[in-house]
Amino acid sequence: MAITKMLILNAIQLCLPPMIVLGVFKFFSVRHIRWAAGVVALIDVAVFQTQLFYYESIWLVLFFLVIQLAITGLLSVRLYKKYCQK
Repeated sequence: MAITKMLILNAIQLCLPPMIVLGVFKFFSVRHIRWAAGVVALIDVAVFQTQLFYYESIWLVLFFLVIQLAITGLLSVRLYKKYCQK
């Protein structure tokens, strides 16, 4: 599999929303950081709606979205426990 510009762009689009959302929640309101996974899910559906509803790539896109949401959820819970449970 060759690394193409579209593959790099999709990888950036998958990595940026969780980092931005977690950073915003961490900076402004750590108490509400548990909502980060849901916000990232909404952003991903908006960004990847064409790939998500294309019948050949739906399972691959869903797989990566589930992995991304699991990691975002774990990080948000960890940050919540670190900053709010003192």
